[in-house]
Amino acid sequence: MQQSMQSSARSKSRLVSLRPVVNMLERVITEEARILNASIKAEKFVSLSLVSDAFTAPSWEPGDKVDFQIDALSYRSYTPVRMDVQKGQMDLLIYLHGDSPATRCVSRLKRGEMVRIYGPRRSTRLGALPSCLSIFGDETSLALMAARKAQNLDFCGAECLVETDDVPSSTQMLDMLGLKDAKLFQRSKDSEHLKEMALQAHRWLSEKTERQILLTGRAHSIQFLRKALIASGIDKSRIESHAFWADGKTALG
Repeated sequence: MQQSMQSSARSKSRLVSLRPVVNMLERVITEEARILNASIKAEKFVSLSLVSDAFTAPSWEPGDKVDFQIDALSYRSYTPVRMDVQKGQMDLLIYLHGDSPATRCVSRLKRGEMVRIYGPRRSTRLGALPSCLSIFGDETSLALMAARKAQNLDFCGAECLVETDDVPSSTQMLDMLGLKDAKLFQRSKDSEHLKEMALQAHRWLSEKTERQILLTGRAHSIQFLRKALIASGIDKSRIESHAFWADGKTALG
């Protein structure tokens, strides 16, 4: 017990000694952003508008991500819904994913506060994907779907598949985003809902050979859909994927 306490004390001491170095690196590679608006949407989401000189970069593309500082040593990656490079303004939609450090941080943010961000930087290249595109995801994917709509105003979510723990909340949020035609599936413990989603995705991909599908959200679900689609005869070249989170892991890039 005493050895454990001594080890813990040494670890804390090392963190304290590294703090000046971390602070210096943060100032070099990150930027400050000011919160213009912060509000809860559909109970499970936070809508943020931020302004920063870092958001005036003309190279930003829909699907890029920004890393958001949530505590002294941790960042989380989020997909901007839209970016106004003229005003230097970025809009985020963040899903409050359980009782996590990110949820606690984001849900407490207020207008006028300063936060540190890194990016935007390349992630899911929506501009490089075909106009005939289906998107599979979950609550963490709604911002990406909204970014797709900002890129293509005719996109109404009709060919989006969303797995969710809370159908009413996700339905309300999708309506707010103008993606009311997305198809929602209640997440089940035995993953039976993924079989239905794979069948729907297969139908869409079979109807139009030029169609591709982008798999996002939970790593386990992406693996299931990808395996099922390839087994059903869909060429793997028509399947793109980007996992946002995985069970038992803090975050994915």
